[in-house]
Amino acid sequence: MHKKILYTAVLAAVMSAPQVSAAKIELSEAFEYNAFIFDSFTGQSSDVEGRLAVGGEMNVTDFNVGLLLSPDMSESALAVGGNLHFTRGDVHGGSTTVSGMVFGSELTFDKAVNAQQTVNLINSTVKSGGISSKGDVKLGNSNVVSGDVHANTVKLGGPNSVYDSVSNPTLYGSQVENGNVFAESSVELDSSEVNGTVTLNDVNNYTAINGSTATSVERGSVSKADVNNIDFNAIAAEVRSLRQCRSMAQQYGRALTLTIRAKRLLVLTLVGSALLIKALFTISQPPATTSSMCTVNQLSYLTLASLIRPLRRKMNISEKMASTETMTTM
Repeated sequence: MHKKILYTAVLAAVMSAPQVSAAKIELSEAFEYNAFIFDSFTGQSSDVEGRLAVGGEMNVTDFNVGLLLSPDMSESALAVGGNLHFTRGDVHGGSTTVSGMVFGSELTFDKAVNAQQTVNLINSTVKSGGISSKGDVKLGNSNVVSGDVHANTVKLGGPNSVYDSVSNPTLYGSQVENGNVFAESSVELDSSEVNGTVTLNDVNNYTAINGSTATSVERGSVSKADVNNIDFNAIAAEVRSLRQCRSMAQQYGRALTLTIRAKRLLVLTLVGSALLIKALFTISQPPATTSSMCTVNQLSYLTLASLIRPLRRKMNISEKMASTETMTTM
């Protein structure tokens, strides 16, 4: 989906996202994404050159996100409202934020990976920003180049350790190359290394086998990681409200058109029409069923648009007829 700009996806069928802690964004911000999808999404051997938001489950293979994004961006390049199943691919530019679980293999993340639930990565690399999870973090033969790992439990080992099996001792395991580890419950290292401090609520819950090392292990107060994703439900509600608003505006537009024709009023200027429509709405006060998001200004603008659109069509037809007449007289 090279440069797949799905602005219309914002007005597509709306699907409720999981109920999780979420950050409120304005509907206008949704258009900053190359694709903003409320439903689940499946893709293979494809890419999105900008930002991607998926409200449901995301299941992709040989997939790349953010190919043209600036490496200096601070926002998420990928936001997922459900679970993320990702095999072979990259997320460039910004961070990855997931409301569910992360199941990844052979991936490269330019920035942080943040998840509400467990993060499982095999043969993968997080270049900067680290990993934050309100659940667990399990890394199999994977590296965090720069940044901390913050989770309930942290398990670093070979690929099999991610699936709670015996790790392969011939593999080195996983590394936190330049960062610390913070865990509420426990930390398990198997053939792995932390070039930083491991902090736990209880140091007795730290284990290191098969030559695993950490620079230091300390007791400290560790609470749940702070992970906030897009509030897909709020955006979906706003889309529904605007669709209702558009429908009401079309009804008002038809009513005003009939009124203008009946009274044989002169053609009003664009500004005059807007002021008249706003005044009529203010005086008549739209019915109580109108959503609080459907403001007088929104109704005014959409109603004016519904009035102007037929006029523009007529003007285009007239121009085409005039052009045809000119050609026939030549």
